Amino acid sequence: MSIREPPSVRHLRRSRGQLGYARILLEHIDVLVREIDRLQAPLALSDEAILDTAGPATDSIGGKDLWMFGREDLLRLAGDLLLAAEREREGHGARPDAGEG
Repeated sequence: MSIREPPSVRHLRRSRGQLGYARILLEHIDVLVREIDRLQAPLALSDEAILDTAGPATDSIGGKDLWMFGREDLLRLAGDLLLAAEREREGHGARPDAGEG
């Protein structure tokens, strides 16, 4: 576990002859710690996944693609990128529904 356990949890773990409720409580604690660790892991979107999520270029300059975003576009893109990262982390592919809206 990557987070430090409080003394009360360490005490429960060291207790001999744990009661049933203590074992259940420790199982729940372990699940929550694993979930916290998973959520704290860095997002690992590739450049290709980010551009795929952003959708097609809106313009070009000198033969280079260019994306122009307003405030609402940037907020939508940020949400889409976070969703894409979560989906990629869970193995569902990176593209949430890019281009809709």
